[in-house]
Amino acid sequence: MELDLGPFSFRCFATRDGHTRYQLAFVTNRTGGDAYRESTLEASVRSDHLLEAVGRQNPADTFTDPDTGVVYYGKFCQTPAGVHVLTAKQVYTKAIYDQAVKAGLFEAQAATGGTPPNPGVTVEDVTAAA
Repeated sequence: MELDLGPFSFRCFATRDGHTRYQLAFVTNRTGGDAYRESTLEASVRSDHLLEAVGRQNPADTFTDPDTGVVYYGKFCQTPAGVHVLTAKQVYTKAIYDQAVKAGLFEAQAATGGTPPNPGVTVEDVTAAA
């Protein structure tokens, strides 16, 4: 998408690596061939964390946990610059990582005599709940 306002241009577009790029350009001699000149300020945005939090489930992209049978869905978000996605396998991998971190924290606190995050809850309870 490009919007020209006199000597200024505003551009917004998506790249293959999932970034949304914004450009503000000052342009002179727009139709001047070799005399064309442009100075550009560019910003790039990509947030998988935001996509994970507010993205919609993609029913066409699923991954089933081979151990539990839980189905994970990919996430996507439509922006003016394009579609940004997290695959179902990425969502699954993040969930497994979170489970491992919780179980590891619990075990570390129990081994060092620290207070567990939830007294009375065992490591098996943490891994089974996830």
